[in-house]
Amino acid sequence: MEIDTCKNAMSKARKDFENSKYFLHSIETQPLQNTYFHILKDSFNINRKFINPEDSVYYKCYDSVMTSKLKLKYGEKFLLKTKAIADSLEQTKNWISDPKYKYGYEKFKQELLEKLECEKSTSDRILISLTIDSNGEIIQSKIRSDLNLNNELKTNIINTVKKMGNWEPGFLYGKAVEKTINIPINLNE
Repeated sequence: MEIDTCKNAMSKARKDFENSKYFLHSIETQPLQNTYFHILKDSFNINRKFINPEDSVYYKCYDSVMTSKLKLKYGEKFLLKTKAIADSLEQTKNWISDPKYKYGYEKFKQELLEKLECEKSTSDRILISLTIDSNGEIIQSKIRSDLNLNNELKTNIINTVKKMGNWEPGFLYGKAVEKTINIPINLNE
C-alpha cells in the first residue's frame, strides 16, 4: 500500500514538473507569513501547500522527486541560497512588522489614558482593535470587550484614539500593507 502511494506521488511530481507546476509541501508552519516560502514563490514560482500529517508519506515521496528536479533546473544549492536570502531579509527593517505607534505601545496606552475623561472602575479592561492602512492612518477602530461599557465611553475612546495621529504602517515582505492589531488596555492604570 505504502509503495503504491509513493509510486503515485512520484508520478504526480514528474507530471507537475513537466507542466511547470512546482509544489513543495509542509505541515502548517507559524507564522504563516514565511520569508523562505515567499522567496521560493517570488523567485522560482514554487508554491507551498499545507498537508495533513496523515498524508505525509505521499508528500514526502512527491517532494523528494520535485526537489531533485528543481535542483537540476536551478542548481544543487538553490534551496540553501534561498534560505540565506530569507535569513538576510528577515533582519531587514520593515520586512515583516506590525503597525507601530510613533512613540511605542506603552506611550500609546499612557497617552490614551491621560486624554480619556472617564471614571475609574475596578474591571474596565478592554481590547482596542485598530486597522491601520499602508499610509499609517487608522481606518477602523473597535472596542472589543466582554464588559458592558456605555456607548459614551466607547465613543470617547474611539475618538481619542483617532485624534492621536498616524502610526508607522505594518509591513509584509518589505511593502507597507493594511494590518489589524489588538492592544489590551486597562482603564484603571
